[in-house]
Amino acid sequence: IAYFGKRVPALLKRSQAEVNAAVELMKREVADGGHSLDRHGPDITKQELIDRITTGRAPDGQISPSHTSSQFNSYSEMLRAQDYAKQKFVEYYRPTLGLDLSRPPNSLMPAPNARGEVFLQSIVVDMRPVFGNKSIGTSYTVPAAQRPVPSAQYPIGTGTNIPGVGRVNPPGAVVKVNTPISKVQIGLKWNGTNWVVGQFFPLP
Repeated sequence: IAYFGKRVPALLKRSQAEVNAAVELMKREVADGGHSLDRHGPDITKQELIDRITTGRAPDGQISPSHTSSQFNSYSEMLRAQDYAKQKFVEYYRPTLGLDLSRPPNSLMPAPNARGEVFLQSIVVDMRPVFGNKSIGTSYTVPAAQRPVPSAQYPIGTGTNIPGVGRVNPPGAVVKVNTPISKVQIGLKWNGTNWVVGQFFPLP
């Protein structure tokens, strides 16, 4: 995981409880092969969030164009949110697909891909039962009316954007989301051996 290589100075300014939560999240990320910390962790800078929107380069250095970029405010909240969201994910899919994280995929689920992975569609989970009306994250976006039509200059979603060659969104159009960040989107997948978190990030 690349996250902690350059986040250590900021992390060390946090409380011991925060450091403990960060270490637990890191262990999960390594086990899951995920990127939630690298793209949505609390110590990602404002400029890194904005750069993802304007250049398509995510905070982890990968090309991942998006009109919106978000982060959690704290490691402890990120950890609690993930635990609750996983529970709700299982509750959502258990009645229809028989999802049991202690068992491999069954015949009701999508067929595995060539790598033996099985993906279940991500869901949005309301975090207010856990955190009340508190905002658990920060997010930046480009309003829909100001988003450019895909083109050679603004190739969002095409996977062809190269920083320095084309931009995803005009820099001046990026604004901070002022509504509370009170939801998360989570998706789990079977990696051929275990069920792991494949997607996890905060939403307004």
